Amino acid sequence: MNNQKFIVMKESLLLLTLFTVSIVNAQTQLLSSVDQFNLNQSWENHRGYNYEYDANNNLISTTSYTWNGDVWSKFHKETYTYNANDKVLTYNDQVYDTNTNMFIDDDRTTNTYDVNNNVTEYLDEIWDGSQWQNDYKSVFSYSDGNIDIVIGQSWNGSAWDNENQSTLTYNNNRLEQFDSEEWVNGAWVTSYRAIFTYNANNYIINNVYEIWDGSAYLEESRADYTIDSDGNRLSEEVFFQLESSRTNYTYDNTQLMSAFDNPFADKTGFDYLREDFPYHNKILSEERNAFGDGYRTIYNYDTALTLSVDSAEYVSTFSIYPNPVKNVLNIETLSVIDIVEVYNMLGRKVLTSNSTKLNVTHLSEGVYTLKIINNLGNKTVRKIIKQ
Repeated sequence: MNNQKFIVMKESLLLLTLFTVSIVNAQTQLLSSVDQFNLNQSWENHRGYNYEYDANNNLISTTSYTWNGDVWSKFHKETYTYNANDKVLTYNDQVYDTNTNMFIDDDRTTNTYDVNNNVTEYLDEIWDGSQWQNDYKSVFSYSDGNIDIVIGQSWNGSAWDNENQSTLTYNNNRLEQFDSEEWVNGAWVTSYRAIFTYNANNYIINNVYEIWDGSAYLEESRADYTIDSDGNRLSEEVFFQLESSRTNYTYDNTQLMSAFDNPFADKTGFDYLREDFPYHNKILSEERNAFGDGYRTIYNYDTALTLSVDSAEYVSTFSIYPNPVKNVLNIETLSVIDIVEVYNMLGRKVLTSNSTKLNVTHLSEGVYTLKIINNLGNKTVRKIIKQ
């Protein structure tokens, strides 16, 4: 009898142990997030995102949705593949086609790594409807294990043309300065620079972006960060000419972000080269006042967005010209434009408008990212070249 009790107790202990191990190994995931606007003192849904991960906890897809007042509808998707070292090999950008109720290719990036798993090139291509066409590529070189030079080139239809070159300067393996030059008439010409300032704990607290006017550097934008003792970014304030925006972050300080599968993890080894990973603890929300508009993001753990039937009003019928552009960029589209944003190679917003004619005369020569968002929240992204 005692022996039977011992066997039962032993089996119960084994089951309890297995159950406990399964709980420990089942890592919680950040499955979705929601962007909301503050309209008339009330938060209204704007965009939503669902995240999926593989068995190695790598992000493999981000599906974006737009809110139509009642349900979420698909309009955009990003997918990732990885190498054996969990570094991104390909990033594929797709848009939702309401005629076929399928995601269709738009553009993709392919990364190449060396034997040390350092990225040496990333290649951007655009889908023309039947095949991938070269668009832009960046080539990386290293010194003492750090990226020291990045050369950007655009495809002219038969060969690669130099566009820009960035030289990175370090102090004790900390990035201190980022100098960029543009390729003009067969020579490199000074364009802009970014300068980084650190606190006593080696966290970036300031990033100043300066444009070369031909004789001196002039500040164009600045980002100031407030960091707590754990390394969490508490606030970010960005100043651009006469405008500014501020973002405040809230956390669950009892849990580490590393305990969760999340879409913010470094996928290439240099995702956070120009800024620190902002979330040491579990991020709950971001609330920002951007140029007078209230906006926030809510992060949901173990809860995905509930979707509608496959439908969306994604309008991809548009054109931009001329590209390359010197003075005015024209946008033609059948949809109503809500906002147009232009970002430089550092990821900084350098122009905001809601017009179909963008005056880019003041921008330095180089490659920029153009984001067009219509009144339904649908987004289109293209690269433009400023001459």
